[in-house]
Amino acid sequence: MHSGEYRSVEEQKFILAVPSLMVPYSACVGRPRMTRREFFALGGAGAAAAGLSLAEAMSGGSDEPNLLVIITDDQPYYTVSHTKAVASLIRDCGTTFSPYAYVSTPICGPARATLLTGKWSHNTGLTKTAGAYQDLHASIYESDTIATRLKQAGYSTYFGGKYTNGYDGNAIPPGWDAWFAMVEPINKADSFLYRNSSRTRRYHRGVDNETDVLSVNAERFLRDQAGSSVPWFAYVCPHAPHSSYYPAPRHADEFTSTPLRNVPNGGEQDLSDKPRWLQAEAPYTDSERQRYTGAYRGKLRELQEVDDMVRRLMDALAETNQLKNTFVFFLTDNGYLLGEHGLHKKNIPYEEASRTPFIVRGPGVRSGFKSSVMVSHTDLPPTLLDLAGAFWADLDGRSLVPVFSAGGGQPAGWRDEILVEDLGRGWKMLRTPKWAYVEWDNADKELYDMDADPYQLQSLQADPGKAELIARLSSQLSDMKGA
Repeated sequence: MHSGEYRSVEEQKFILAVPSLMVPYSACVGRPRMTRREFFALGGAGAAAAGLSLAEAMSGGSDEPNLLVIITDDQPYYTVSHTKAVASLIRDCGTTFSPYAYVSTPICGPARATLLTGKWSHNTGLTKTAGAYQDLHASIYESDTIATRLKQAGYSTYFGGKYTNGYDGNAIPPGWDAWFAMVEPINKADSFLYRNSSRTRRYHRGVDNETDVLSVNAERFLRDQAGSSVPWFAYVCPHAPHSSYYPAPRHADEFTSTPLRNVPNGGEQDLSDKPRWLQAEAPYTDSERQRYTGAYRGKLRELQEVDDMVRRLMDALAETNQLKNTFVFFLTDNGYLLGEHGLHKKNIPYEEASRTPFIVRGPGVRSGFKSSVMVSHTDLPPTLLDLAGAFWADLDGRSLVPVFSAGGGQPAGWRDEILVEDLGRGWKMLRTPKWAYVEWDNADKELYDMDADPYQLQSLQADPGKAELIARLSSQLSDMKGA
């Protein structure tokens, strides 16, 4: 559909049910928008062609959408511009949530638990990265995930890639029909392991690339679903661009002269306004800058593998006539600081670690649009379940379906604040469009005016004139932490 248009909920449900009205793969702009009179006039014939009554077509009928989720590992939000397939085939054909798309926790284990369960780590107690799989496996939450709920809703389910930290390959979690997960240790220099439904296999880096191996397996699943009357859910989680960096040979010589971003907080020297732990960090040196530059280039190289995978999967969907009925989501588990504030970290409450690319393409989703609606990791599970017609009201996030229906705009009653937390490290943050307010367990606080200071160079927590504001934000944060 046209990037500037809005479709009613009724029109979107009808388009979902009638394949001839879907957005084609080769273009992000579809047929002209129908008036309501044209919509209802066409409804009977279109529904008949789809083999549905009009009532079935309007409710989604038996044609539930397919769901493809791609979640990268440790990807800074701003690197999407270096992934041509992600940009052209998902971003330009869908809605990008920016600049207010946030992770739940900016470190792998807790973030992945939230993405699977739809619940904050303060509600699940799943707060660690070391042994994250063992904690999830021992909890009540592994048996109630997006996979189990979508399977109960009649979906065929696939998992591929990094499940969570510590996965040992001894069992397949509930809810997954097809399974192809990386097994620890996943950072060995010479080899890596994947477990499928029956066995674990070792691959050698001199021959295979871990993202390419995943890409082939995920593509096979997508192609195998062609012509099936059963909707599917594929959750594809490449380990890239997490360190250590082992790029595919075809990309190993790229970005050799690419510098770090030139941003105001790069190598920040005056840290007197920052929490005590950051003030105690070693000074930012030229050697550190060189190391961070190498890490940045490593991420960009590995993201090219991810981009190749995205193109391969999108081609498979288009060639099998499935793309028109598939929602595609692209996110990361957490961001990463590469020299900003002089740091090389992720589990801290700064924008580079806490923001995520959050891009959605699908039937009825506005094309080529940038939405300023505030969204979170916690919103992914409710959205998937809502699209599938499954139960989600007990989860901590919100379904984005009303946002899609509003053309990417903010629906009435939508949130104007986001919680980000890392209970393992000991902090929580309230983010509003204007303010970023952080409380550390050691009583340190941070407050940034994100309009005036988007790079978080000057914390205002010591400003006496901000005492009333801090008290209000602290109360809001406490309320969110208790939810």
